Parts: sequence; structure tokens; C-alpha cells
Amino acid sequence: MLALEEIKIPKEISKYEAHYVKEISPLIQSLILATIDMAKEQEKEESVNKSLVATYASQVQLGKQIGELGADMITDTEKMQKVGPIGKGLLRAKFEKRYKAISTQVDDVITKLQAEITRVSH
Repeated sequence: MLALEEIKIPKEISKYEAHYVKEISPLIQSLILATIDMAKEQEKEESVNKSLVATYASQVQLGKQIGELGADMITDTEKMQKVGPIGKGLLRAKFEKRYKAISTQVDDVITKLQAEITRVSH
């Protein structure tokens, strides 16, 4: 959201896009790939914990949602003719709503993982 606050014309979102491509996207991709690998390893085990595999799958989905949010933020901003206070407000509301939904899902996954860790460690 900070990137959105700083721009005056839509093309300035390219600074965020460059940062996203260089810094954020590789991190999300590596997390998704690591999660997929962990899920595959869990599936191979005979005593596979189905809820843990489901948690891994939800992490992959969350990673995809985060990536889509970043990409949509860039695309929607670039489509605008001018980025004034009203446009920024509309974009901010749209992206905050999606962010909050993703954040809630992340919190749910963390809670499930913590419960599973507690269960396994006892």
C-alpha cells in the first residue's frame, strides 16, 4: 500500500513492480515450492497426517493468492489515467479487502500448524 501512496501517475507503479519482481516474487515462489516438496514427502509416508497435507495445500493456495494480489495491484494501477486521491482510495479499499481475507486465512493456517505441532510434540 505504501507504493500506492507515493505514486502520482500510473506508470510510477513500475517501481513497485520492479521491487516485486526482484524481491517479493522469488520469496513467494520459493515458499510455494518448498511447501509442495514437503507435501509430497508427507504423502509418501505411510503414517501420513492428512490434515498436515491439507495445511500444506492451503499454504500453496495462499501463496498464489498473494502473488495474484500483487500482480492485480500493478495491473489495476497501470490501467488508470491518473492516480488521484479518489482513485487511490478505491484501489486501497479493494486491495485492503483482499489482503484482510488472505491475512485471516494465514492466521487460520498458523493456528492449525501450532495445534498440530503441540499434538505431535506431546
